[in-house]
Amino acid sequence: MNFIYVMIQPIPLTMRNEKRLRTALLVVLSVLGIIALGILQDYFQSLRNEYAFYFSESLLFKVFWIFVVPVAFGGLWIVKKLFAHDHFHFHSLVKLLLFLSLTIPIHAVMFASAVFAVSAMFFDHTYSFIGNLTYTFTSDFLMYVVVYGGFGVIAFRREAAWKKVLQNKHENSNREAINQHSESLTQTLFGAGSQQSQVISPQVISPHVRHILVGTSKHRVSVPLTDILCITSSAPYITIQTKTKEFLHAETLKAVHEILPQEQFVRIHKSTIINLEQVISSTSRLNGDYDILLTNGQEVRLSRNYAKEFKEKFERFVHPQHDTSP
Repeated sequence: MNFIYVMIQPIPLTMRNEKRLRTALLVVLSVLGIIALGILQDYFQSLRNEYAFYFSESLLFKVFWIFVVPVAFGGLWIVKKLFAHDHFHFHSLVKLLLFLSLTIPIHAVMFASAVFAVSAMFFDHTYSFIGNLTYTFTSDFLMYVVVYGGFGVIAFRREAAWKKVLQNKHENSNREAINQHSESLTQTLFGAGSQQSQVISPQVISPHVRHILVGTSKHRVSVPLTDILCITSSAPYITIQTKTKEFLHAETLKAVHEILPQEQFVRIHKSTIINLEQVISSTSRLNGDYDILLTNGQEVRLSRNYAKEFKEKFERFVHPQHDTSP
């Protein structure tokens, strides 16, 4: 009995501290720059319109841009929590729009509340909450979009880049594990001194594979191929579905398909592989596609692009004596 080792390693949930520190520093410097430019703008407007410039009032209305730092990181934390189990793999643009819809209203309310409170305690006159809220939306809305939009673009792009690095790292790790097992298996079959002991192709391995070992370094589960119903893509993982459980594996669908018995497992969609032993029937949709009924009652779609290959392999699998291939 031979095994293919499928290793699942934990993926870090946060980005490296160095990148987070650089992002925070960039945000703080940007906010301080905005405050300084805002005060300078008020000063030049007072000169142009020939009215008195009050530094305290200008500072009051501009210093609350410092709220960008906690609001931005708080909004980013909320979005990450909401998409912690992103089964639908939403695009970064969707996350950015949600991030803006959270941060801009929160900042506006905090700004209006803070100006109202500070002016009531330290100024001769009090600025109303509603007046501050309408003022900041009409005067600073574009600035909100630019500041929070820039923060969101940087944060989500770095998150996507980091996830891609992790995915490539795990794919390479799993390929190395498979290659090591292949070399070990070949040495057993041909001897350590054989020239063939260094390389063995998936086509040579496939007929001998009967189980897939799924799990971590501490816990592993041997999954018989006969128990597998289907394998579906769930980037950056694939889902191996059996009669009773589902297993996640950090590997590509193509790579796993190559090490499975080609006469038993067939691809029916760009994101789905099925086990022919678990097929009960196929029903045409009258548009080139088919519905495949599995033994657990589940239906999966057979794409027209894979229909010919499925029919040929299913016919050979059910009636092997009719196989006329050389």
